Amino acid sequence: MEIALREWSDADAAWYVEQVKDSETLRFTTESASLTTDEFLLALNQFRRDDDALGYVAVDAEHGTRLANVAARRDGHRAHVSYWVAASARGQGVASAALKLLCERVFEVWPVAEIRLWTMRHNVASQRAAEKAGFGRDTSVDEAPEIHGRQHHDARWYRLTR
Repeated sequence: MEIALREWSDADAAWYVEQVKDSETLRFTTESASLTTDEFLLALNQFRRDDDALGYVAVDAEHGTRLANVAARRDGHRAHVSYWVAASARGQGVASAALKLLCERVFEVWPVAEIRLWTMRHNVASQRAAEKAGFGRDTSVDEAPEIHGRQHHDARWYRLTR
């Protein structure tokens, strides 16, 4: 399946809100199960005005079916990326393909030297997706991301350089 990225639209709100209720998405991301479509639309409007943020819905290039969320945030000469894949699209190479496309865009539009991402130690599928997208494990980072108010000291960091 060929993957494409497209801008989020207001019409995607209900789909996004439904997808983030998935137990695996909640387990491994900062998404909230209580997210509403109004909250999504408010966040999307703020996101659209932020020059340091990129975000796309990954779709099946042929049919337009929504498959995943990918996003990047610029912090100086570095960007951080995040992603999740809809439960119905997992195991099909969506994460790595969408992540590659996102990283290409990041390097095209921002003068960043590297892109970072982190996964939970138990999220082996996400680690494989990062590696397939060209990221290498970065053991020099000792940051503990916060998810739902809890520090996660078992995060695995990855880096991709220009």
